[in-house]
Amino acid sequence: MNFEQDIKSLEKHLFAYTENESYYLSHPNSLSKRYSNGSTPRRILNGKEIFEINDYKLKISPLHIRKDSRFTPMPPHIYSNINLNFIYSGKCTYVINNKEVTLEAGDICFFDTQVIREKRKPDYDDIIINIVMKNSYLKSLLTVDTSNLLSTFISRTLYSNASHNNYIIFKTKDSNKIRRLFQDLLLEHYSDRDYKHQAIQYYFSLIFLELLYIGEHQNQTEIHFSDALSNNIFNIVNYIENNYKEINLKKLAKLYGYHEKYLSSLLKNSYGKSFKEIQMTKRIAEVENYLVNSTYTISEIAEKAGFSNQNQLYQKFKDRYGMLPNEYRNLIKDKENT
Repeated sequence: MNFEQDIKSLEKHLFAYTENESYYLSHPNSLSKRYSNGSTPRRILNGKEIFEINDYKLKISPLHIRKDSRFTPMPPHIYSNINLNFIYSGKCTYVINNKEVTLEAGDICFFDTQVIREKRKPDYDDIIINIVMKNSYLKSLLTVDTSNLLSTFISRTLYSNASHNNYIIFKTKDSNKIRRLFQDLLLEHYSDRDYKHQAIQYYFSLIFLELLYIGEHQNQTEIHFSDALSNNIFNIVNYIENNYKEINLKKLAKLYGYHEKYLSSLLKNSYGKSFKEIQMTKRIAEVENYLVNSTYTISEIAEKAGFSNQNQLYQKFKDRYGMLPNEYRNLIKDKENT
């Protein structure tokens, strides 16, 4: 079969009623039996009784992928491992900290292990893909040398003793690449091919890398930390990335009410990069974009990316890529022509 036929087959499977979904349709507002038969443990968290979902299939695989049942709500719950929800179709509405959060088709949310949430009842069009991950598997994905919203979120989840009531949303409904990668992932998941488990991990690693890129280069990410300081830090980082050409540390410190040295130290300790490093990362990314997608001269690119002079651009670019800007541009052109 070709890819279009594969997708038709996949979606026929995703939209077909499961045995549980047929039961929920004939028994409106029923909850999953796992909540009533005692198979899902209860615990008290933040003064509230909730269900704690332990995914035992992680004992045999680093990832567990499933489609959430439609036509039934989920009461307040948490997962014992980080989990990801991808909205394949329709929408999904959660209640987190008494606030409704709605994701649309194509959006992604990573939930930390203490995010108490309810889920409103999904309808026919609402296909929600739920992926639960081992911590050791997530650690293996953090080998990329980067500090951005997703990598910092995962690092805090794996290594921090702070609160784990945090979640991060990627508004990727317009990303055809993300959708295609999830389709490839699901095609492998529902197949009976040899090496399917290796293929699933391969596609998930590509999804993770693409989300790292999105978190570093695009304003499509919402991160929600349980403590005000962390939220403030990431608001500051977003401000730097959106105003990197004209902002300086003095203006930034005044804007957010911090002393310059304290703010620089705060960013370094909490985000892994100083103010100058965040600003330079954004400038270099802009230079790379111009080199690949424009015919501007190096002098023009330096000015557009906010460099004080061309020599500074040469030095910083070579530090990052091990070559000069023109060499990089020629390398990309050679690859495109082969």
